[in-house]
Amino acid sequence: MLLLRRMKLSAYLLMSWIGLLCASCGSPRLYTSRITLDVDSVFTKQGQWVYVSGYKSWISGNESALFDSVWLKPGQMKAKLKIRHGKDGGVFNLLFSKNGPYQYAQSYFLLPPKSKVVIKVTPSLQSVDGTLLLSGKGSWADVENKQMRRFVASMLEQSLGASAEDRKTYTQLSVDSCIQVIRTSKYACSAFNACFFLKSGPVGVVKQDTLDALDRYLKAKFPGYVQFGKNKSATVAAKQDARKIRQLILSRNNQLVQDTAIGSKLEVFFCSLEGQMISADEVPQEYVLVDFWASWCKPCQKEVPYLRAAQEKYGDRLAIYAVTIDRFPNRWKAAIERDSTQSFIHTMGASSDGFPNDRVKGMGIRSIPANFLLDKDRRIVAKNLRGERLMQVLDSLMNK
Repeated sequence: MLLLRRMKLSAYLLMSWIGLLCASCGSPRLYTSRITLDVDSVFTKQGQWVYVSGYKSWISGNESALFDSVWLKPGQMKAKLKIRHGKDGGVFNLLFSKNGPYQYAQSYFLLPPKSKVVIKVTPSLQSVDGTLLLSGKGSWADVENKQMRRFVASMLEQSLGASAEDRKTYTQLSVDSCIQVIRTSKYACSAFNACFFLKSGPVGVVKQDTLDALDRYLKAKFPGYVQFGKNKSATVAAKQDARKIRQLILSRNNQLVQDTAIGSKLEVFFCSLEGQMISADEVPQEYVLVDFWASWCKPCQKEVPYLRAAQEKYGDRLAIYAVTIDRFPNRWKAAIERDSTQSFIHTMGASSDGFPNDRVKGMGIRSIPANFLLDKDRRIVAKNLRGERLMQVLDSLMNK
């Protein structure tokens, strides 16, 4: 017994000595942040893995990492995750293996050290795979970043169709909002992210000497913080994590690729005006015309009378499921009023960057207008029906 106690004491002293040695060698102090997931039921129909990824910025802007993971059982909406990170926090991602966010634009969030946040994952108009809403201790860094980006997006929307002088004003207001976050934020992750956002804008909007001055300011205010970059070569572990992250994203993209040949079943699942996910399988009508359009698309506007006529004639058996590629929801909603298409099922197929989202891309849509006519089993019976051809095909099907 005495020998066993001496062995335990020796082991304890050895570990303590190793810990002191590591500290004396300059190992950084790490902090723990805790996350409570609150996932909308639309994403919990299947069991799946959820990962927290990012970079170990206190080591290198090139050190990819999977910080934690949790298995969500079918129907499970709550889960816990944690991150061990450096003193300035960082930019992290939530990656869902089956349903939910997985692309950077929808999955990233900012977190300062010692945070204790709730992350609600919910569908939204411009992100059918889910958007993240943070609350609780440490959530302000992410809220600050999202507020800035929403303001910039609103300025961009107002600049469309405005005079050259007004566009210049809106651009300057956008730049000023970014600089304000850079200068005033107490969070390194938020300030550096705003700077990165400013640099990624159109060339020449912000002068290089201004960007250089902001860089110097941030490096002095938050010494040692690295957001992105390859100041050190990635370790073996980081390369393995980076491969796993790429494989996950590729797998999710592949899941969305659909066969659009005549006779193939088409999975149609987008977010409506009311913020609800609507599947074509849930539509009661026998036939569904899935129509892709945008408010700015002149050829799309020419098709509207034919679409309305088809619904007026066969509305009890035909639903018009309209998927917009509009970037700005306000312009989309205004176009619905303009075209008197309120009776259509209106959904959003654009991402926040103004391009078709991954579900639309998975259907092979390369230009608009475009459409698919689906039967009661939601199999494709015809596609790209334009003008009078739409009514001709419908007449043939309905009179069988």
